[in-house]
Amino acid sequence: MHDLSVLKKMNDLEQHVICKDEEKVIAYLLAMTAAAQHDIPILIPMFESFKTILYEGKPVSEYNYIVVGQVCVDKITGGRAYWIML
Repeated sequence: MHDLSVLKKMNDLEQHVICKDEEKVIAYLLAMTAAAQHDIPILIPMFESFKTILYEGKPVSEYNYIVVGQVCVDKITGGRAYWIML
């Protein structure tokens, strides 16, 4: 579970995406960069594995990338794929 200070730090590094219906949040996507990898210790092994996973001949860790940490969509959306628009 992420506390508010971790979420804020992650957002300061790379903004999260929020989808609203008027004032109600109906979906969100958490974005995380390698700069925040030590803030959530359980994810450190995932970031370490990016050093050995190759994409087009280079380790993923050498690219500028974002990890999508969580996508949540409110049940009121009726199953519509708002996350695609995020």
